[in-house]
Amino acid sequence: MARPDDPVDALVLEGKLRSDGITLVFMDEVCPALTRGERRDIADLVLAVVDYDKSEKDRRELSAKIICAQIRLAQAGYSVGGRAPSAFGGG
Repeated sequence: MARPDDPVDALVLEGKLRSDGITLVFMDEVCPALTRGERRDIADLVLAVVDYDKSEKDRRELSAKIICAQIRLAQAGYSVGGRAPSAFGGG
């Protein structure tokens, strides 16, 4: 939910959950459940789309950094996880 591929999908999911009476707690804010028929403020919708879009970009940047770090560790001879060699019962 916090790092969607499409920010609109996350916004729709958030709306469904909140309309179902669920309060969402994020690291920096709390989105209370919506009462039946309550309409969300347009400013909140715009800010939510921007936040979800930023989360998606942050997720991609973090993934790239992790891959680069694993490559550097492997090149230096360190293990980066995965299955153990067959001598250790991993396959």
